[in-house]
Amino acid sequence: MDNQERPPFRDMQGLLNFALRETAREDAEGQEALPMDPERRIWLEDALRNLSVDLVHELKRSLQLLNSDKCLDSNELPGEYEDALDSITDTVGSIDSANDFQKIGGLTLIPKCLDSPHPGIRWRTGHLISTLTQNNPYCQKQVVRANLVPTLLKMIEEDSDETVRVRCFSAISSIARGCQEAQQELAKHDAHSFIRIFFNHFQ
Repeated sequence: MDNQERPPFRDMQGLLNFALRETAREDAEGQEALPMDPERRIWLEDALRNLSVDLVHELKRSLQLLNSDKCLDSNELPGEYEDALDSITDTVGSIDSANDFQKIGGLTLIPKCLDSPHPGIRWRTGHLISTLTQNNPYCQKQVVRANLVPTLLKMIEEDSDETVRVRCFSAISSIARGCQEAQQELAKHDAHSFIRIFFNHFQ
């Protein structure tokens, strides 16, 4: 197998799926478990080493697109920016990738995206924050320290789009779950009673 061939997966979940497919194929063919071919082992090791580099490159490319001032232009079609946010959200599903996103400066673009005139960009940004902070103490703290909690609370209360409000509420929930620093920030803004009212509204 050519060591330079691009691996048929983009992340660890893709690698797992690839391994399961290969195992199922070999089982179906009645093959016995044998030591891995050295050439195949080298290919997989190279693929694993390059995987994180490829993902960071993809993140940086999407961030570069979102950094454009056109993201804030109400006359600009939002499709490619929405696609960039979808791509980032897909990529940061693992904790390691979410941490990489923060370390390459991804959080610095979140306020711009939340301020977009396009609701599709705003709610996708809320969904991205939820994904970043889901069971991830490091990203929870970084989001709090980036002062995003007050912005999200304001959007829950004031945004004209219901999907945006719901996604921002979900983001707050993910940020606060098990994170004392986030809970203290919410208490400082007297947000607990407001969130209960909002939650009951959507029951």
